[in-house]
Amino acid sequence: SEDVTNWNLNYSSNGNADDFAYDVAVDTNGDVFVVGSGSGVVQATTGGDWWVKKFNSSGAENITHWNLSFSTFDSGKNDEALGVAIDSNSSVYVVGYGWNASGECTNAFNCDNWWIKKFLDNGEEVESDWALNFSSITTGNARAERVVIDSNDKIYIAGWGNDINGSNKGDD
Repeated sequence: SEDVTNWNLNYSSNGNADDFAYDVAVDTNGDVFVVGSGSGVVQATTGGDWWVKKFNSSGAENITHWNLSFSTFDSGKNDEALGVAIDSNSSVYVVGYGWNASGECTNAFNCDNWWIKKFLDNGEEVESDWALNFSSITTGNARAERVVIDSNDKIYIAGWGNDINGSNKGDD
């Protein structure tokens, strides 16, 4: 049966701003992870910012360790968490894009870069090897859109980038 008492949830980051939930994953304990973006989540002057939330199987949000948000802090530019997956050790991988996350972009308009993050099951970010980003070229967009993990904990990420193969034919 449908649990509308515990799971009739919504999220509004900043009053009248747009908020989006893009992906959901469930771990072996039945905990639910949701990722998305919302305007001004990190601070009022940022554009769309990543958010990552965790709920237990009864719908209660874990705000102590998992009410996470991230931004590249570029005023009015968007960062979006688009995919989430969980490995067999309960580590959580989140992918999306961040405005000039690589720090290499020289173009004022097309600077979305793949942004890949890993978190331990307690919500702690693993930055040593997992604060990753990728830009297709210094003047084009690139976005990681989905992440899956196979039974051997191998991570696969899919997305797109402008002119990755060097053909000058748009997005690849």
